[in-house]
Amino acid sequence: MNDIDYAITQDEPTRPVANSPTEVKKVHEAWRMVNKKCLLLMKKTISKAVFGGVEETKSAKQFMESIERKFKESNKAETKNLMSRLANMKYEGGSVREHLMGLMDIATKLNRLKVPIDPTYLVHSALDSLPYDQMKSTYNTLIEDWTMDDLITIVILENRTQAYSGVVNMVTTKKYEKKDVAKWEVKKLLDQLRLVTSLHDMLTRTEQIFLHD
Repeated sequence: MNDIDYAITQDEPTRPVANSPTEVKKVHEAWRMVNKKCLLLMKKTISKAVFGGVEETKSAKQFMESIERKFKESNKAETKNLMSRLANMKYEGGSVREHLMGLMDIATKLNRLKVPIDPTYLVHSALDSLPYDQMKSTYNTLIEDWTMDDLITIVILENRTQAYSGVVNMVTTKKYEKKDVAKWEVKKLLDQLRLVTSLHDMLTRTEQIFLHD
């Protein structure tokens, strides 16, 4: 391990000539052997995808520096792509929770690339990606900021409220041969709707309390 550290951290020693001292020749020969071993080891273990974009060098230290430059370029490209996705990603149907989790995953990847995303900015971006204008207006009037977990909970609640309302309207307008069955279905759905609505009202009242504190 010490030999490898020496090869990847030290430049090539002075090359000896015919009349160079024996000690100079020994130092260079020792470096040459270790450097050759390190280059072979790195080129054998590194993936072909990475190796193909790395400059050919004669020393292990220069080879490591070339790899570092390659990864910096790759990280910049990935950062640009992730920032673009975070700014332009829109909800296009399906699971809202998965959509919001996808935005959180992008933010996590950016943090790993040393591009920290402010939690408040992430919530704003997530809200902008959703088709809920009333929810956006409500958030803008609040003193307290939401977290992404808060937003996921509120959006799921909103979706359930809308879903139950739509089903109730469908059942009440559909014709059944047995009217008592229709009444039972309506009662069941209305009970579910009242439960969700009461939770929604409770959330609204809580927000109003925060606004007046």
